[in-house]
Parts: sequence; C-alpha cells; structure tokens
Amino acid sequence: MSQPKTLSLEERRQKILIAARQVFEVDGTLEGGLRRIASAAGYTTGAIYKMFSGKEDIYAALLEDSLLALGRATARAAAIEADPEAALRDSSFAFIEYYQENMFEFRLGLYLFERDGVKGLGAERDRRLNALLEEALDVFRACFQRIGGPGMGAERARALSQALFAALIGVLAMRFSGRDRSLKTEWRKILDTLLVAQISLARG
Repeated sequence: MSQPKTLSLEERRQKILIAARQVFEVDGTLEGGLRRIASAAGYTTGAIYKMFSGKEDIYAALLEDSLLALGRATARAAAIEADPEAALRDSSFAFIEYYQENMFEFRLGLYLFERDGVKGLGAERDRRLNALLEEALDVFRACFQRIGGPGMGAERARALSQALFAALIGVLAMRFSGRDRSLKTEWRKILDTLLVAQISLARG
C-alpha cells in the first residue's frame, strides 16, 4: 500500500492560502478566524503558526500573490504592441479584465481601506506590498515615458502611472456596482475617455 504523499513546505503554505481564500470568499469578509482556515486546510492552528505569524500574514501573502499576477497580466498585454499608446491601452484593459476575473482580489486590495482604524500590515509587509504595487504600475510608467519622449521625466511618468491606477480603481468600482449604467454610459467608454486624456497629458 502506497504511503500518502508528504507535502513540501511550499505546498502546505499554498494549501493554507487556498483555504483562506475560500473562507474569505464564502464569508464576504476577511474576518474569518484562523481556526476556520485551519479546518478548511485540514491542519491545526498550531501548524498554521509554523508558516504564518497570524491572519494578517496570510492576508499579506494573498495580496502579494495577487499583485505579482496582476503585474504579469499587464506586462503580457503591453508586450504585444510596439506602439506605446496601444500598449498603454492594452495594459489598462488587461488591468480591468484581471480584476473582473478575480473580483475577490479587487476587494482584497481595498480591504484595509474598509476597516476603521487599520493603517497597514506593519512596516516590513507594507514596504514589500508597496514595492510590488509599484512594479505592477511600471508597465504604465514605461508606456508614458515612451509616449512623452525625451521630455518626459521619470517622476512625471510615475505620477501619470499613479493617476491612471487611481482612475482604473474607480472604473472597476463603477463596473462592479453598475454605476456606469446608472449614468447611462459604459465602463469601456469611460476608460477610453480617461486614456485619451492621459495620453494627451503625456504628449505635453
């Protein structure tokens, strides 16, 4: 009789993250306790503490994986087009499409803003997550630098990429809430208008 497969540390870690995601999605909140996550993963809470310091650590790991996947999705889309304006448009739509397909991750990214009194996940985690977000926005920054040419400074391109990120979050909020239809428009038209304005700013 064959022995059950012994999972590696990374496989056990991923199993816990999958269970946490399932618990959070079912609850519609990230308030689910470690005991429920442990039960869903088939582990004890003690086993979880060997890999994660607590629920905030699990949350940070989920968000880290999400930001890495988002960055890959936008980079793939931008790489298809040689023209920087087309690349900016394609990567922006890829950003929207990624979160449309992963609505939980959109809510995950905004969760800290929905909790009164929560300022972050600790300095080290916050630095890591902020760096990953900057990396995900690097695709937009590179497009803006190419659109603006030699006159486009790095800080200006970074500011435009951050403004686009904020606008994309707003478009997603309208898309998920149906507010675009309430305004008798459609999210794609809103995004097209935003991109025209952003490209115009980049051209100077």
